[in-house]
Amino acid sequence: MDRFTIQVPASTSNLGPGLDSLCLALQLYLKVVVKSRWDGRRKVNYRGVGAQILKDESESLISRAIQHTWSFIGFSGAGFDLDVRNEIPLSSGLGSSGAAVVAGIEIALNLAKKKLTIQEKVRLGYEMEGHADNILPSLLGGFIIALTTRNGHIEWVKCPFHSSIKIVAVTPEFAVSTRRAREVLPHEYSREDLVFNLQRTAALVASLSTGKWEGGVDIMADRIHQPYRAELIPGLEEMLTIKPNRDTLGIVLSGSGPSVLALVRAKPQEIGRQLVLEFSKAGYRSNVRVLKYDSRGVRILGGKS
Repeated sequence: MDRFTIQVPASTSNLGPGLDSLCLALQLYLKVVVKSRWDGRRKVNYRGVGAQILKDESESLISRAIQHTWSFIGFSGAGFDLDVRNEIPLSSGLGSSGAAVVAGIEIALNLAKKKLTIQEKVRLGYEMEGHADNILPSLLGGFIIALTTRNGHIEWVKCPFHSSIKIVAVTPEFAVSTRRAREVLPHEYSREDLVFNLQRTAALVASLSTGKWEGGVDIMADRIHQPYRAELIPGLEEMLTIKPNRDTLGIVLSGSGPSVLALVRAKPQEIGRQLVLEFSKAGYRSNVRVLKYDSRGVRILGGKS
């Protein structure tokens, strides 16, 4: 019987001005212990964050990604036991669905003893998840700029991410529909707003790569998605008014929310308490996680976990 463990990092996307382009892998993990079965039967067990919700699903996203990958490579299938151990909060803007899809792709390939190129894996993940910036960081790790070419292909640039920067993730106890978060965005933007975001996106990539920024310049400010999504996330509007300083680069919505991130180089607990307080004022409890970035992406850990 084959046994191996797949570990996939969570992710954050959009990062203020970088809508559908800037994304980052986080040291918060979905881990799946896989055992092959020669009798063809399939069993999935869930533990950790959101375990009961995942158990109640008729077919998990991991299982669907396994089957989608097998269909793509022309493999008839195999039996397996999956022991899913999840740390990533569901429907939170921290890439739980992207991590599940990447896990399913890697599990399918390992059980079938097949290989695909990175580009093929990205294509499969994008077909299932619909957002390249949710797939790329979980697959590749690190700080990534996601690109879509004229012919619809997904490309990417992997950038340095300075090790001094910590990510404070505050997740409230409510969910936001990704579909609804897309629906509230306008179809057109002014030239002024687009230039505003372009300037800050360029400055943000430079700051995250070097770890250097000027305390008074809000380079994580955005006019493209966060102002419109604030109506879906009580407290967000107030959080976005927190000014950057020497310790805090800025406050942003993670993905389409409702998690809110602060990127800091010092005093992470202090800014975490501020964000928790704003959610509390709006009537919601929230959880704080102080995270580092993940540089490796999905990993096969081998036998025993």
